Amino acid sequence: MVAAVAMLVAGVLGPFVGELVSFRVPQLVISGLLVAGWWRRPVDFTLALDPRAWRLLLIASFVWLQLVALTWFFGFRVNGVEFSIFDWMLESTHRGRFGYSPISDVNHFGVHSSFILLLWVPLHELYDSPLWLVVSAPLVVWLGIFPLRRLVRLSCGGPHGALELAAVLLWVSNAWMGRSLESGFRPELLLPLLTLWFLVGWIERNDEIVGLSLVSLLCTKEDSVFFVLGFVLLATLVERWRWRQALLLTLVCVGWLGLYVGLLQPRLTGHTHAGAWAAWSDFGTTPRAVVMGMLNHPWSVVTKVATSRWWVFFLPLLLIPFRSVRAVGGLLPTVVLLGASNFPMMRELGGAYALPLLAFSVFGVLDVWAVWRTSRAAKWGEGVVLVAFALFAGIGSGSPRAIPVQLELHGQLQRAWEEAKRAPIVCAQTALFPHLGYSRRLMPLSNLECLRRPGAVALVHLEMDAFPHEPRRFLEVVKGWQTEFQWRELEGGFLLIGPAAGK
Repeated sequence: MVAAVAMLVAGVLGPFVGELVSFRVPQLVISGLLVAGWWRRPVDFTLALDPRAWRLLLIASFVWLQLVALTWFFGFRVNGVEFSIFDWMLESTHRGRFGYSPISDVNHFGVHSSFILLLWVPLHELYDSPLWLVVSAPLVVWLGIFPLRRLVRLSCGGPHGALELAAVLLWVSNAWMGRSLESGFRPELLLPLLTLWFLVGWIERNDEIVGLSLVSLLCTKEDSVFFVLGFVLLATLVERWRWRQALLLTLVCVGWLGLYVGLLQPRLTGHTHAGAWAAWSDFGTTPRAVVMGMLNHPWSVVTKVATSRWWVFFLPLLLIPFRSVRAVGGLLPTVVLLGASNFPMMRELGGAYALPLLAFSVFGVLDVWAVWRTSRAAKWGEGVVLVAFALFAGIGSGSPRAIPVQLELHGQLQRAWEEAKRAPIVCAQTALFPHLGYSRRLMPLSNLECLRRPGAVALVHLEMDAFPHEPRRFLEVVKGWQTEFQWRELEGGFLLIGPAAGK
């Protein structure tokens, strides 16, 4: 119950005192107590958690994750570009403009196969608001607790209170999930949850769970094909009797990838979306060219992967996942794709790029433990697993935390919007974009040439995130606009700039 109470305290006080309250310190203390408990080996160490404690942990983690997401949104800290891509896809589809996003000015279903987002469109029929996605992001993370607990019990041959608690703490509070959650909703947050269910279905030999989770993965991100195929290939080497199921899954994955890249993507965007493959432009500019380039230059791929920051993710787990053949199959495609990229964020496993690794890594540790617990290694293996989970949950910057909200500034922004929307086009700083509704006259200031459009005005706040622009460059551009155009400073520090802004 200590973990649940600490989560609630961190979540409730976070909006008021910010960085002074975090779950990280209690989490490290609890992890240390678990390891100490293993060292002393009390009789009840492997027993199931008390049902009341388990329910309290579920409630506390749900409330805490929601508070994290809501405070980052109302604190103007979500990534306005990435969040609004998907938020506007829902609203545009609801209004009859299938998949369109003004952020990228394209049908984004042609960029990635995120058709699972169509499940959110009916919610916009009820009430069109970005809050649907804001609360969905922590809900998706929280739902991963349930298949994760099943995997722990499958690997332990039954209940194991300490490992279940350690796994839950890892899942809801690791830095990789935290950074993704804080930037707002994006479909990649679904990948760990769906991958866990796929693994549960595979271990339990439940074809219905395998099939439903596979379809969901393919409709979340097209590159799910690669890590599913990797897992199925190596898992079948261990479980050769499953070759028929593996063949069927392979045909489904390859068929879907061919259908999406060869037919749906060009139809939805008017061309093969080259931007999706720009990350591997060192090897080619089309899917076929990239694959052939990697095959023809294997040493270059190995060198790039070896010099990427894969170790930042796996060292806290003590490299244990690499001892599981099945886990390696699921991990290797993502490690290679990220490491072979020429985008720094991908090579550093930053942002949401590392999310496909999360479920397979935890599964790898549990898969190894399932072998250790029936061997002489059981004496020390249990402690190693606990230490690995504790390190992964506690190491790294970006663990989820609640931050102060700025409700007064939200009210000031709405009054600034009333002033701005008198103009035919409002070019809004991307940090403000998710908070301004769905007006057709609203355009993102990701393109600084937006203000050059006839009748356009810019709405900016110099103390907010300038992404995707470098802050100093953005400040210089705004200062230049202030000498070129009329401008006004509105309540709260908002600037309205443009020919029609007035003095």
